[in-house]
Amino acid sequence: MEGSGFTRPEASASAALGPERLAPTGGDKKGPAQFGDRPDTLMSLLERAALSEDHRSLMSTVLEKISSATSGLNEAFTSLLRGFEVTKGPAADQSVEVAELRRQIGVVDTDITLVNQRLNESQDGAAAVEALRAELALAKEQARASDAATLKAAEEVRAEQAARRRSEDKIAEMAVELKNAGDRYELLEKGKNANSADLKKALDVAKETRSEIRDAREELRQAREIAAGNPYLLRMKFLDPKYVPLDQRWSPSDAYANLAKSAAEAAKFFEDQKDDEVEKLFWSQFNAPTRPLPLSEKMAAMAELHRLSGLAMRSVIDHLWPNGPKPDNYFGLVQQFLGAVSRIDAMKRSACIEGARMALARTKAYWIDMDATVIATQNPAGSQEPAEHVLEQVAEGARLIEAQCSKNVMFE
Repeated sequence: MEGSGFTRPEASASAALGPERLAPTGGDKKGPAQFGDRPDTLMSLLERAALSEDHRSLMSTVLEKISSATSGLNEAFTSLLRGFEVTKGPAADQSVEVAELRRQIGVVDTDITLVNQRLNESQDGAAAVEALRAELALAKEQARASDAATLKAAEEVRAEQAARRRSEDKIAEMAVELKNAGDRYELLEKGKNANSADLKKALDVAKETRSEIRDAREELRQAREIAAGNPYLLRMKFLDPKYVPLDQRWSPSDAYANLAKSAAEAAKFFEDQKDDEVEKLFWSQFNAPTRPLPLSEKMAAMAELHRLSGLAMRSVIDHLWPNGPKPDNYFGLVQQFLGAVSRIDAMKRSACIEGARMALARTKAYWIDMDATVIATQNPAGSQEPAEHVLEQVAEGARLIEAQCSKNVMFE
């Protein structure tokens, strides 16, 4: 066959060949199994090689093609070997053997064609192997570069691990500091809560204090108005609705509430008193002041006037009701003092009755037939003057009678 690696032997040459020429010798003996050993070796090399997945897949494809070509060559070689074997026998059987040999040669031709085809395929596989070797060399170069990169990456990893260990140590320190900060925060929070409670109490106290200050200011304002003798608002309880009728109602004007005038007259009065130096010195503080009196001084003057008026009323009450009950408060003193006029009228009437009774009793003693009622209601018969005209004549006797009266008898 032209263009192939094998030529077909002639039939006569094949017939002339003996079995000795066709059989393999012991020193150069190669069986079909020897052609199958190379793919296994290549597979072992491929498994040990450090390749990427893409390169390993490509090499596996090439190895499959080589294995397929080798298998075809093995089959062709076996067929040729069997075809060239000549069995020794009688001459009568030569024609049969030649026919068989020719048949076998035809088979060999077919096998040679198949072998040539497989050789062509193997040549393509060799080119692929060469390309694969080039890629393998490139892969090795890339592997060396990858090893260098791997070493560099390992150094970077070790540096990163060292930095991570330092970071972990720093994190541990920060965790301790954070815990300490948390403990301090809890303490501060507790202190803050306590301070908040104290602040709330302080705010409540301040609120109450402001309210008390407002009340005190209003009280001072009212006190100034009262001390100055000005009318003041009668309603003092503004939160209780039952005092609403007192709204817009003011105290009546008091002609005797002029504190400055009262203080000046008191100072003038006690200035002439020789036996009361304390009162004299006290009231001299308010005599012709050079500046407006502060509220405290006004209140002191009012309190002293209040005390003096109480003493005056108590003195009157003690004289008018010497054996009666004594009041224990100022309003009771005023109430009892208001009854002084009627009490004085009753005492005057009783004194008059007692004096007249004493005089009539004296007259009755001299004139036993005297009728006191007639004398008290009628003028004497034949008298030219009324009884009022002789009052001066009996005045001296009346004074003598007054000295004899007890003046303690009250007549209803």
